[in-house]
Amino acid sequence: MLLLIFAGISLQVSAQQWQELVYLKNGSIIKGIVIEQVPSGSMKVQTSDGSIFVYPMSEVERIVKDYSEKENEANSAKTLRIGYKWFLECGYLLDNENYNHIEAVTSHGYQFSPYLYIGGGLGYESFIDILSMPMFANVRLTPLNKAVTPYLDVKLGYALQLTTSGYDGGGLLFSPTIGCRIGVSKKSGISFGLGYQLRQLGYEYSITGNHGMNNDGTLHAFGLKISFDF
Repeated sequence: MLLLIFAGISLQVSAQQWQELVYLKNGSIIKGIVIEQVPSGSMKVQTSDGSIFVYPMSEVERIVKDYSEKENEANSAKTLRIGYKWFLECGYLLDNENYNHIEAVTSHGYQFSPYLYIGGGLGYESFIDILSMPMFANVRLTPLNKAVTPYLDVKLGYALQLTTSGYDGGGLLFSPTIGCRIGVSKKSGISFGLGYQLRQLGYEYSITGNHGMNNDGTLHAFGLKISFDF
């Protein structure tokens, strides 16, 4: 019994997949199967109830081969397109020393396929009383060629320190993020992610008021990120 049910469902799905949409110049849309088509003459369309309609080719504007293709067109219009692409990302993170990190970065590069982006960028970050400029290479992976897809973004580079405040330089920056991208138009999307950041920095500390030994600090931060791609 279950086998018959699944067989019936399969036949219905198959029939739906093979249906075609015939768009006429007068604005009408005919749903069915094209059973005969003469390029300079006419075409015959059989509808789901078995009726057959004949239309001159001069009245036909276009034919969508698969009924589900219309939905696929709407979905693909919001997927990642190959070519130049840039991102604007903002984030709020909290590190292992309970310092708040606020960052804004931009990345520019090339979308080699719907699944792979490679680029580089720079930005601005503020934490404690330190201002820094992250400079990084950027790789973003999107496993699904759909309007809504998970993603993995990895940034690797160097954070150039812009202020001293007891710290004597920048250091390594490693920042992976996982999340979800939602396509909002043909060329743009919005992404929400959970990010991790490893920051190395050098600092000076004083003993009885005298600056002396240097030490290296490593911060581990976690937080939320939102980005826009264009």
